[in-house]
Amino acid sequence: MKRLIIIFLLFISLVAFAGEEELKARLEENPLDFEALQELLELYEENQDYWGYISTIVELTEKLEETYSEIMPYVLQAARYAVEQYYDAEAVTLYTYFLNRMPRVSVLKEFMRELEYLYDYEGTLEDVILNAVSSFDDEKTILEEVHEYADEEYLTYVQKGIERILYKKYGEVEYMIPYLELLLDDGKYDEVKKALEEHEVVLKDKPMFFYMKGVLEVVRRNYDGAYELFKTARIMEEGLEDLERAMDLLDRLYVPDYLIEFYYTLLIDLNEENQIENLKNFATKRGEIKWIASFLEGLPEPVKISEVLQATGTIYAVTEYHLDSDMIYLALLNESGEKLFRSADIDFGKFFSSGILYVDYSYDYLRVVYEGEIKKAWEGYDTIDVSPVGDKFVISSYDYNDMKCISLDFEELWEQEILPYNAYPASWSIDGNFLLVENYDDYTRVLIDAETGETVKTFENVDDYKYLFLGKGEDIYGIDYDGNIQKLLPVKPLLTMRKAEWAVMIDEEDLLYYEIISSFLDNLYLGNLLIYNTISHTEKLIDSDVLFVPSFIPSVKIKRGKLLYVGYRDSEGFLVMYDLNTGEKDTLFRSPKVVLAFPDLLSR
Repeated sequence: MKRLIIIFLLFISLVAFAGEEELKARLEENPLDFEALQELLELYEENQDYWGYISTIVELTEKLEETYSEIMPYVLQAARYAVEQYYDAEAVTLYTYFLNRMPRVSVLKEFMRELEYLYDYEGTLEDVILNAVSSFDDEKTILEEVHEYADEEYLTYVQKGIERILYKKYGEVEYMIPYLELLLDDGKYDEVKKALEEHEVVLKDKPMFFYMKGVLEVVRRNYDGAYELFKTARIMEEGLEDLERAMDLLDRLYVPDYLIEFYYTLLIDLNEENQIENLKNFATKRGEIKWIASFLEGLPEPVKISEVLQATGTIYAVTEYHLDSDMIYLALLNESGEKLFRSADIDFGKFFSSGILYVDYSYDYLRVVYEGEIKKAWEGYDTIDVSPVGDKFVISSYDYNDMKCISLDFEELWEQEILPYNAYPASWSIDGNFLLVENYDDYTRVLIDAETGETVKTFENVDDYKYLFLGKGEDIYGIDYDGNIQKLLPVKPLLTMRKAEWAVMIDEEDLLYYEIISSFLDNLYLGNLLIYNTISHTEKLIDSDVLFVPSFIPSVKIKRGKLLYVGYRDSEGFLVMYDLNTGEKDTLFRSPKVVLAFPDLLSR
């Protein structure tokens, strides 16, 4: 009996399969066979084959050039199934198809409600929303209606997206403040500052205008300036109502809780007598602040980089990693080894022009800073590399997924949507006219004209090489996974005697390359540094126990005929200057139990 039941069920399955294939064949032959479509979809629902239902409708909509009302209910149902089954891309496609052909506000709101929780689809959120409303008669009015709905339903993601559209596409300044709040969340402080300045005439009667300016000052640690701006906002008609919103902004920017609480205490009641009482209560609750302050009173002011740069003679920059404390500092030293400046908020520095570039970690966001004859900052950027000629530098950002090139006059030369792979430095041509970067997103290597930012060439079939670097002009060299160096186009192997990990051209004939001998600490290496002549095919060992850091930042510095490198030997970090012309070697500094990295020098 049991065997008969199994045979019966198998027979039913075969019949169902045969029916499905027959119906699919009918649809393939005639996409307008709506009777076959209905029977096929009913079969899918009966078998709970929701992907079959969804994929059938998606394929059908791609084939039909005209709109047929007969299929529209199935399109809507397929979109709903796609949401339920977590097929985000298909849900977006089907809802958009429906709305483009039968604009219905109720369906649009349904789509927006679902879109709040979808993420795996092509394009930006704004692209999806704009496509969905493109067939409505009054797009702007519909967007405003859906914005109100999103606000009521707490669809924050969708609400912010609509606000961005209303501000960016239609210039509706009333939606600008929420849009700028989103930019603040993303750490785009310069964009917020610029927008507030440009629209001051329109926004200056709104408390949030001054609150946001105050938030920017808190981010920059100008606490007095922030308080004055907060007070200006607080005394306005809706200032008290927006106070919580401003404090929430500070919280979203990871401003310390005690500081937010202190600002709130100062601002909640501006009556002097009441303010004093509120401050007393704050001091009672936050007794630890007085205790901390007792240690800070009387401390000397920290040395400023701008003051150090005024010193005469050569200044050296080097990163210190202290093994005993696991702390990292940037140190600036003079020729006698005296430390002129040290900071735990800066990992490395690169001299440029008459000043220094560094990545500042002292805030709750990263930024590249230049200090010298002027002070400039690029917020959100976290890597730096300077041209070998010293006439420009590039910065890149993991958050923004882009790279900028800045000139000697601190003007932006170009910007590319590229995220450099940070296991190796970017490679500059000897003359600084070209830049070769590996893109982290797809691991392609891109040759860029360093003056214009135009892509000269993209290398997609170079997987046999772990690193590519530039020689003279557009000459390309590669290091394969066996450590062999070859000139590309046409391929010409170099006769190096060691296995290379990284290399850079010093001039038109000589290249410097690094050979790994042993791993060191966490993801660092010690090895040999060598010079190879591409004409005579001879090479010379410069030093051993030299440090190599897998990073976008070069581990050595070549400047004006000098090679600066660091290493670790006999429990000491050392910094060495090597004269590329004479071959003379001078150990500048030694630091017990301190690993030195990323050296640079500024000659006067």
